Amino acid sequence: MSLFIVYFHGYGSSPKTDKVSILRERLNVPVFCFPADIEPIKAKKMIEYNIDQVLLEDKYKNSKMVFVGTSLGGWMASEMAKKYNVPAIVINPSCNPGLSLEKYGVSEEIRKNYSVIEFSKNNTYFFAENDEVIDNKEIMKELQLLCYEVYIDKKADHRYNGEAFEKVIKYIEKNYLQNF
Repeated sequence: MSLFIVYFHGYGSSPKTDKVSILRERLNVPVFCFPADIEPIKAKKMIEYNIDQVLLEDKYKNSKMVFVGTSLGGWMASEMAKKYNVPAIVINPSCNPGLSLEKYGVSEEIRKNYSVIEFSKNNTYFFAENDEVIDNKEIMKELQLLCYEVYIDKKADHRYNGEAFEKVIKYIEKNYLQNF
């Protein structure tokens, strides 16, 4: 059995984000990242279609799939993880996009279509302790109290690059690649 990753980029980012390249290079596994419309209903349909197309390919039929998402992409990774019943690695998630996207001028018409994130014990959560974009301090504490798998980086910022993202890679290596 092999592994492939679907990466979900954050608001204002794209499938060409450096994290996709880093995941491909470091883990030597296929990494897919699809463009996502800001309108969540449209975005989910587009992403589901793209994931389904990958799953129809013979070479991925017996593969394990893992989702990784950052910020608004963390919200989407959580949504898709429920649908496909696969684990997600959620980094600095936008836990309430309907609220957090307001400061970026996203219309109420679009924001009302977002739900609050549903946390799952099937997922692993990575947070920057001092995220300058999204304040998740209370959520971090709550998830830890509920015994969710939570990692908090004291040096990382919202982008979760460098050493912080290296910890995500090591987590994937240890938990998803050692068995293959």
